[in-house]
Amino acid sequence: PPDTATPPGDPTLRAVTEIFGAVLGRTAVPPDVPFFALGGSSLAAGRACARLAARLDRPVPVAQLYRHPTAAALARWLDTTIAVPSPAAPPTEIPLTPMQLVYLTRWLVDPADRTGHCLLTWVIEGSLDRAALAAAVAAVHRRHEPLRAAYRPDPAPQAQVVAVPAPVPVVLDPAPSVDDALAALRAELAGDLDPTTGRVWRTALAPAGQATVFGVAVHHIAFDGASEAVLARDLAAAYAGAMLPPAPALHAVRRQHAEPPDALRGELTGVPELRWPADPLDPAPDEPCRVEVRVGPEVLRAVDALAAAAGVTRFTVLLAQYAASLADVTGQRDFAVGVPVAQRGAGLEDAIGCHLNMVCLRLRGSALDGDPAAVGSVVARAFATQDVPLRDVLELVAAPRTGRPPLFQTLFALQDNEIPRMELPGLDTSFHRAPYLDLPLELHTELWPEDGGLRVEVAFRPDAVGRTTAEALVKLLIDRLHTIPTGERR
Repeated sequence: PPDTATPPGDPTLRAVTEIFGAVLGRTAVPPDVPFFALGGSSLAAGRACARLAARLDRPVPVAQLYRHPTAAALARWLDTTIAVPSPAAPPTEIPLTPMQLVYLTRWLVDPADRTGHCLLTWVIEGSLDRAALAAAVAAVHRRHEPLRAAYRPDPAPQAQVVAVPAPVPVVLDPAPSVDDALAALRAELAGDLDPTTGRVWRTALAPAGQATVFGVAVHHIAFDGASEAVLARDLAAAYAGAMLPPAPALHAVRRQHAEPPDALRGELTGVPELRWPADPLDPAPDEPCRVEVRVGPEVLRAVDALAAAAGVTRFTVLLAQYAASLADVTGQRDFAVGVPVAQRGAGLEDAIGCHLNMVCLRLRGSALDGDPAAVGSVVARAFATQDVPLRDVLELVAAPRTGRPPLFQTLFALQDNEIPRMELPGLDTSFHRAPYLDLPLELHTELWPEDGGLRVEVAFRPDAVGRTTAEALVKLLIDRLHTIPTGERR
């Protein structure tokens, strides 16, 4: 649609259209055209809602943008609902979010569980000031309360800031190469974390010739994908001697959770378990396996062109191709896929913490034929309920627990968070994404925008999924992406 619109007279509508325009890079926004039809992504939706919340001084959940996708509809919702007031006094004990409770429960059941470890590693070329780096770690520890909080189950699940010291980087023995240093660092970072005492992160250094590999492990109960870039920026700023500004306190984070609508029961009740092909399995794997392939910028341009033509997002087109590939490799025409969604409201753009939920998408019928419009309808319904905790969804549909992850056994994510670049003065630093130590589900498919194209990574538990299946899934997905027509190939 053209960048023309009648200037809105209503102040709320004016605020919505101005913020939509700022986020989408448009000079004007038609009030009756959906945000996503104007080129908005799920990440842009989060930014728009965060800016609206800050401007209007009230919560604007991202789910409401999916329910009211035009500027006019969202403005009407804002004008006809009452803002939730902030608490009068800061509590000392903060209730855990549903996802934090999931991570805490896993750890309580098995303290050796590694599905909650988030790993970050950087290769640093040059003369690193180890004392300055240790001081930067301490400064970040002081700034972000989630990194120095204890997450406890009793008397009620809660988080509380405690006097836990910052994790001093452990210095490992010199390694003969960077690859050896990365491997040694990975083993060190796999060590225990204890959310109940506030030991939620650890740091380490591994020298390798003229380079040093720096690594961080943070428990997911205090961290998410958007936290990576915040951590990297804060470490770099503190290393350079800058004073870090205050970050949102634990009690200041507004958490809103909705009741599951009745429509979810009909949508998700009776979802069949995903049946993987009968390939040889590894009954006692040391860690997950993975298959990785890269596709070029021309493929991503084709995806974006198809998304624009269908009036959906890049994520929806990619999910449509993944769902069709998964249907082909398993022979199933009805299954569910889990999708992580960020829940970062006003003021959280520069905060470290666990601000996410999982939504369940049931894919069947035309949604398994690679049709972006059909998948777009499923995505819109699911994302409109992203404020409903997954725990409540499982209880609503009475998902059976058979020793496998309930409701969905696979995850799909377009990881479009900012790359965590840690730019240290006088040093050449590059980020290296470490493989997962363990997976909560049986197979994770993640797509990372990289160098104008995409890195497709499928990680899987070899005790549940055979390598032949994982490789076939990746090949089908890549083949489908390459068959999306573009003007360059005509």
